Amino acid sequence: MHLKWDRYAQELAFAEDHPDFVKKIGDEAVEKALNLVERMLKKGASMDKIRASLGLSENTKTA
Repeated sequence: MHLKWDRYAQELAFAEDHPDFVKKIGDEAVEKALNLVERMLKKGASMDKIRASLGLSENTKTA
């Protein structure tokens, strides 16, 4: 348990010290997910299939 806490503390400190890097990584992940959704929609996939492939529940809002 002590090792898990130490690792969490290190990750938190890194995120606090490098917010621009963390934001960049998050933005890239969102962009990849949006590209995936666009490709699936173009191929005719239903929103249910897209949600399932992304691990989202049916309660997840879509715009």
